[in-house]
Amino acid sequence: MNPPAIIQEMQETVVARQARESFLETRQASEANAIQEGLMLLKMRESNTHKALGFESWREFLAAPIESDGLAVNYRTAYRKMAVADVWVIEMGAQPERLILAGYSKLYVVREYVTVNNRDEVLDDAIHLSESDLIAKYTHKEPVVKEKRKVTCVQCGNEWELEE
Repeated sequence: MNPPAIIQEMQETVVARQARESFLETRQASEANAIQEGLMLLKMRESNTHKALGFESWREFLAAPIESDGLAVNYRTAYRKMAVADVWVIEMGAQPERLILAGYSKLYVVREYVTVNNRDEVLDDAIHLSESDLIAKYTHKEPVVKEKRKVTCVQCGNEWELEE
């Protein structure tokens, strides 16, 4: 290889590495946003934001266009983000910085199998294994059964089942 060809190849490698790093930074920010969105959605649902804005149902609020005071969010996507935030941040007390490394899609896959006792192991798996490997490892196991209790709001009369 002649010197100009080597220099050009090195430059292409540098550009490729920069593009990869830029992508990874963007993905990490996206994962952080997904977890934060899940927490925000939980808080909005808990405080009946949808009713305060004139929506009869939570689902209607999620689907409505932004111009109509809705969120324009797919229900399934919202539910998954909320489930990850609820299980991993609220119930398990996991550090968001570590959760970001795994990504909310993989955390959603293993959410039914995590307990306070195995939290670190399951999180390490979510960080290091692919989604298909997680499915293979965990979906044959029985989900963790959590006790539920009914709670009624004294102000509005709404009832919720809370997992303990």
